[in-house]
Amino acid sequence: MLEEEEEETVQYYENVCIQRSIHMNMNKLLQYFHSTQNYPEFYLGKVERMAHCKCPVSEKDEWFSSNNLGINKPPKPGTTFEITRIINKEIHSKLTIFVKWELQPFYEWRMSFGNVLQLRQDFIDGLSAEDRRYLKMKS
Repeated sequence: MLEEEEEETVQYYENVCIQRSIHMNMNKLLQYFHSTQNYPEFYLGKVERMAHCKCPVSEKDEWFSSNNLGINKPPKPGTTFEITRIINKEIHSKLTIFVKWELQPFYEWRMSFGNVLQLRQDFIDGLSAEDRRYLKMKS
């Protein structure tokens, strides 16, 4: 069980619990890869503009690259629009609600199951050169 001080530094993304301790972050990420047998295959690169959105059904937070938004002008907070993604050669569409633009960049990887892993800049900054190589990033 986490102590009260640590609870403030924990974030949850799907089945992954990310803590501010860098060593623990990579361990949790590796545990997730091994438990799902879903590993990073290809480093897609840095995303400068990431939209923080919310699922209207589950109310969970979601993040989408500005390249995937498919809209012409920047949305206003609370705007609902449809996102289309191709995963394993299948087209998946869903509605999402725009919350805000993220202030820090994200990095993306295509995973072996075809989905996309997204990690924030502050997470990447704390990784060792070895961890970055494991994630197929150049040091």
